[in-house]
Amino acid sequence: MIHTEAFPRFVSRADFAASDREMLAASLERAERRERRRLPAVHVELLDGTVAIDGCSEGLAPRELAIVAALAAASGPLDEAWFLAALWPEADWKAGRFYAAMARLRAKLGAGAIVQSVRGYSLAPHATIDLAMIETFVARLPRTLPLSKTQLAELHRFERDLRDARPTLKPEKWFGPLRARIDRLSRAVQAHLAHAAPVAFSLPAAS
Repeated sequence: MIHTEAFPRFVSRADFAASDREMLAASLERAERRERRRLPAVHVELLDGTVAIDGCSEGLAPRELAIVAALAAASGPLDEAWFLAALWPEADWKAGRFYAAMARLRAKLGAGAIVQSVRGYSLAPHATIDLAMIETFVARLPRTLPLSKTQLAELHRFERDLRDARPTLKPEKWFGPLRARIDRLSRAVQAHLAHAAPVAFSLPAAS
């Protein structure tokens, strides 16, 4: 059997006609799309400390939730040493506890939700994160053009969500950067709302 990642190289080297190669490449692309569709939808809410799988809240143990939250908040992969220092600083046999927690977490989140590389662990691209979605929305807002009603409604919703954020993440010693990120994003949303607000003025009184 030829694995899907090696299949393009096989196709390019084989003595196929151009039309056959295009047909095989298209078949491979369709197969990969079907495989991606089978992945469970993982959504991480950093604002309230919850994780949902295919729209249903997933019950995670505190350290499992902390692992997901750390991966969602990180700007890059996190290695084993980071997790051991952050979540198991005093525990005996802490490496074994980390691997056990990671195995349980991967079983709950589904295949491919957490990616491991030589640099460490990271969430897979198909996982979504509430803060990242809000940041992308705000970054794409026009700077000069008036905002649409839909954009304004979304900004008001984001303002409420950011203001009412109550993450339940433990331990809290590495939560500072995430709190600062939430505060920065809240200020950015408020600035857009202030800029979009109509200018108040009064007409001169009639003489």
